[in-house]
Amino acid sequence: MATTSIACQVVCLRGLLGDITGWALEEVVIRVDNKYVIALMKNPVFHGRSKYIDTRFHFIRECIENGKVLVVTCM
Repeated sequence: MATTSIACQVVCLRGLLGDITGWALEEVVIRVDNKYVIALMKNPVFHGRSKYIDTRFHFIRECIENGKVLVVTCM
């Protein structure tokens, strides 16, 4: 859920910066230290362990698919 919050902030600031400067912005890199979270974000299949997660927290998956955000490990 923390990564989704960060993605919301990034998309908002990215759009604002693009409007101010007029530049086409590249995807923003978000570094996460949990490999399971990254796998859950990139895999659209709902697992038994993830059934408690509300669908609004899967916003980051759309950001990854649209090329706004790139999530990598920081290990």
